[in-house]
Amino acid sequence: MIRVVHVLGNLSVGGVESFIMSIYRQMDREKIQFDFIVHRLENEAYRKEIEDLGGRIFILDRLDFKNPLKYIRDLDKILEDHKEISILHCHFRGTEALILKRAKKHGLMTISHNHGAQNYSKIKSFIRDIFKKDIIKYSDIRLACSNEAGSNLYGKGNFVKMNNGIDLAKYKFSEQIRQKIRKDLSLADAYVLMNVGSLSEIKNQEFLISLMPDLLKKDPSLRLLLVGHGPMKDDLKNLAKELNVEKQMIFYGNSDKVNELLMAADIFLFPSLREGLGIAAIEAQAAGLVTLLSKGVPADTGLSENAKFIDLDKDKWIRQILDNKDMPRLNNIDQIRKEGYDIKESAVKLSHIYNNLVSQSNN
Repeated sequence: MIRVVHVLGNLSVGGVESFIMSIYRQMDREKIQFDFIVHRLENEAYRKEIEDLGGRIFILDRLDFKNPLKYIRDLDKILEDHKEISILHCHFRGTEALILKRAKKHGLMTISHNHGAQNYSKIKSFIRDIFKKDIIKYSDIRLACSNEAGSNLYGKGNFVKMNNGIDLAKYKFSEQIRQKIRKDLSLADAYVLMNVGSLSEIKNQEFLISLMPDLLKKDPSLRLLLVGHGPMKDDLKNLAKELNVEKQMIFYGNSDKVNELLMAADIFLFPSLREGLGIAAIEAQAAGLVTLLSKGVPADTGLSENAKFIDLDKDKWIRQILDNKDMPRLNNIDQIRKEGYDIKESAVKLSHIYNNLVSQSNN
């Protein structure tokens, strides 16, 4: 059996974590088994599922710059105590250069996996460039969720694109589910705008809230559903109160039933300042929704005719939101499968990568 340890900042219900768990469910676990090294476990349901599937979770305290050696010792202990692990698959940006280097010292095969594209100040860019060299040096395989994310970290052509597939069967539209969710949320007659993502500056939900006063003047039935949790939650709630639109908004929090919430929505809004890909937007297209995206989202995300890329101009977004109110929901599942975003295909591709790594190591 090949044992792979995935390294993540947190184990929550975010897009990356959801992708890895979906892959895990598809794997032949008699041949490939997953473990996890995380800073925090934010979703207890994942703990039970991982353990039921035969995996393990190791908690690694965050790096304390006052005592960086503790981080190294703690990581070393995990890797030293579990020599049955043969591959380390690192997903987060921060200390990955250090993690990959330590993994190589323990004789593991390594994969770095970039899920995001970032813009940095000159000083941070200089520091990142130093770390990039080690990430490339100590990665046997370099993966990225989009061409932009790959080029941003590894350089053009120096990586393998790994589509963040989704479980397409979950997004097949159900009118029964739609009506139930809308009734539960008191949205029966509403025009429901939806966004999924961490409540953070980069996801730019502030922009959506700022549209609400003008939108509501033109269509009082509008409701904005924000799914996710994050550091800007209080700021966003305060902004909604200041603009007197809090009664027309739902701060739903994290959810492991995003597919059902998408069925209840009428349009999906994704105004992110930057994205590595944007799994939530692909899920929205799979659910058949018109999906408005900022131009900070990679072109790779537009997999169907539902996807529309728009400058972050308030008037343009207001016009598009209102003009698309009565657009029919499309069945895009076959199209998205054709584009290579079926989780089954992603699982097969990743299985091949793991098997090839082990074969090369044994030769």
